[in-house]
This record gives sequence, C-alpha cells and structure tokens, in this order.
Amino acid sequence: MAAYTAVTLLSSAGTSPPLSLDPTAKTTTISLQATGLSSGDVTIQANLFFPPGQLGGTGQAQSWVALSSHFSSSSFTADGAFLSVLVPIAGLRLSSTSWSAGTATLQALQAIQS
Repeated sequence: MAAYTAVTLLSSAGTSPPLSLDPTAKTTTISLQATGLSSGDVTIQANLFFPPGQLGGTGQAQSWVALSSHFSSSSFTADGAFLSVLVPIAGLRLSSTSWSAGTATLQALQAIQS
C-alpha cells in the first residue's frame, strides 16, 4: 500500500489552490491547521468526480461541495481538525469569505492499494 500526500494553503479570503487527489482511493484523511489567525472562518470543499484541472466527460465544469461545516477562528485548537472520509474524493480546497490574517493549511493523505 502506497501513501499520497498533498498540501494547500489559504492566507486570505477566497479559495485555495485545489488539491488533485486519486479518485479511486477509498480513504482520505484530512488535516486542517491554522496559524496566526485573528478572525475568520474556513470551509473544506470537495470535488467527488474529476481531479481539478480536468473537465467531466462532456465538458462539464468543476463542481465543489462543502465537505465540512465552517471552522471559525474560535473553534481552532492547537491540534487542528482531522477528518476521515470513506468515499473517493478527486479534489479538495479551502474556501473562506472572511479570512483576515494567518494561514490555514489543508493536508490530505490517501491510502492507495497497489
């Protein structure tokens, strides 16, 4: 079994660069950390079908859905947040409308059967 790790950062309101993941992996573990955050919130978004940068079979645009409720500045702890997703995920990104300072780091680890 091999492991694949990807990382993306968010340092202002908007969306982070998307992570392209293996859409055939059955399990994805996600870590969200925040450093230097004074106020704001962030949501983890997932693309379940096509890795970022690829279009669907008929030229469909990317579709992102909220994988988590929002994490606010008051809910972050020193340990961060961890999620395990037991369905295939093709991509992840962070989204925020009120991120003001600091950096959010999203990491994904996938176990890939070989």
